[in-house]
Amino acid sequence: MKNLLIILFVAFSTVVFGQGMKIKWEDQAGREFSIAAPTGDFSYGMIAGDNIRYDYSGRVNKVGSLYVKYDYNGRVSGT
Repeated sequence: MKNLLIILFVAFSTVVFGQGMKIKWEDQAGREFSIAAPTGDFSYGMIAGDNIRYDYSGRVNKVGSLYVKYDYNGRVSGT
């Protein structure tokens, strides 16, 4: 019985923690943006001549013509 519980725990942990998802999208000019769930890591790709603006805390505020918004916890909340 104890071995069965250990096997179930390991199998369940692998399924739950093994699920990651990356949400990707592009703007009209071809810049690629992505957010990794559940961590909320934000990444972006640039094209030649892009301007990047930063807010007062050093976070990316604008890439090209796309604005980046953050929630209260510092996670990307929208564009």
